[in-house]
Amino acid sequence: MKKLAVCWTLAVSGALTVFCGLLWLNNLDSACRSYTKLFSDNPDISLDEQISGFIPALDWSVLDLSTISTFIPFFGFLCISIGLLRIMRGGSGTHSENFPFFHSYDRVNIALGLIGTIWGIIIIGFYRPEEINVGSLMMCLHTALFSTLVAVIWVSIVLPLAVTPLMRKFAGADDGGSVDGGDDDASLTVLVDKLSVAAAGVAKEFAASNEQLHGFNTRLRNAAEELNECSLNLSTMLHRLTGTGDLWQKEQARQVEILGQTAKMVESVSQVQSQLTAQLEKMQRDNATLQAQNAALRSTNNELSEAANASGVENVKLKTALEQIKGALH
Repeated sequence: MKKLAVCWTLAVSGALTVFCGLLWLNNLDSACRSYTKLFSDNPDISLDEQISGFIPALDWSVLDLSTISTFIPFFGFLCISIGLLRIMRGGSGTHSENFPFFHSYDRVNIALGLIGTIWGIIIIGFYRPEEINVGSLMMCLHTALFSTLVAVIWVSIVLPLAVTPLMRKFAGADDGGSVDGGDDDASLTVLVDKLSVAAAGVAKEFAASNEQLHGFNTRLRNAAEELNECSLNLSTMLHRLTGTGDLWQKEQARQVEILGQTAKMVESVSQVQSQLTAQLEKMQRDNATLQAQNAALRSTNNELSEAANASGVENVKLKTALEQIKGALH
């Protein structure tokens, strides 16, 4: 009868192990995609919402980016399933104080929860300041709180109230004996002491985390005020730049108009210069013609001068002949 109960418990534990394993793997896939997006160099990419895993139906369990909250129950049910197999096979060590787990298993779970809390605070620093909003802060707080919450519930409630008594009962019934009640009480007292120490540590970590979050919120408010002030300054500068841009556009239009007028004047001067060049060439041609005519006139003048000289000589000769004729007549 008790072997049948162990078999049924093993079947339930195996099913829960598989289910929690799927939860953990889906959470791990979602976390990897989230970190890839968070650490991307693309400035247009921001992480302000949960990213689906490879099983969208299980996305309700991807709140923890550290995956601690899904790993703890998966690993716990895996240890329980292995312990039940050892009981069915009559293996040794089933009467150990830590059965079906290992030494300091509870401390390891609490430590994992605290690691998830610290990691949830650390990843806030990886966000660019312009990306920090309520959505991103809630994702970091989910990572910080759910990992520790699951660890505390598993170690402080599930293990001592359900798992440990049931496994010890199966282990004692399987060997035909029972575990000493005084040892159970002592072990339970030790476990309670350990849980008290762990709970105190968790409380201190929560207090430190609360102070850090309070300081971060204060810095965030200061940053928001500075951003608002910068926004106002930018608006003022933009208004001034807009007015300056209008003046610059007007001045540019005036300069363009002046350049157009200058181009027209240059074109007119070019036309006048072309006309003057044509007139100069014409005058040069006329001058050459006049010079040729002047040379011809000089030649004619020289000839006339020579003819006049010859006429003068002949005239002198005629006068001399007339005087001789007059003399002869007298």
